[in-house]
Amino acid sequence: MKISEAIDETLRALIERVLKNDPEGTARVIERAGPEAYEQVASLATEASAYVALHLAKRWPLGTDLKTIADSTASAIPGVPVTAKDVHTFLARSVFGDEPVANVFKDNEEGPFIPVYALASLLISFKSPKDRGWNAWLDVIEDAIEQARQIPDAVLPAAAYRHQKK
Repeated sequence: MKISEAIDETLRALIERVLKNDPEGTARVIERAGPEAYEQVASLATEASAYVALHLAKRWPLGTDLKTIADSTASAIPGVPVTAKDVHTFLARSVFGDEPVANVFKDNEEGPFIPVYALASLLISFKSPKDRGWNAWLDVIEDAIEQARQIPDAVLPAAAYRHQKK
């Protein structure tokens, strides 16, 4: 399934605002997108965060992998209202766990925005393959997500085995 151009553009606009430490601009982009579109943006940010973590761990990440990854994002973007603990919680409980972000961060007013903040922090904290900028790396990630969405579930065990044996 192809990623909607509008969702991709909204995600990139949000990451730009986050990187510029522009909370008002971030709020405007979210407001323009609307709740339904933002939910899709947050879902895409979650999938992209999973890609980065899997890429870094080179396997299904263990708790220690997720903590190391999250700790590396701690000061990636000054002024961003997300901590390394938030990133770790997001990765462990929502991305690689089965808890919805809304439940995990229900007492945190920034909760709904943590997927975008976390992805921005991950993209900035870790160099992309071939040391491309975050925008080019997000292109690679989104291409991989689109391709993975087309793989039938019956093929996944064989693909995982093949990947592990390389």
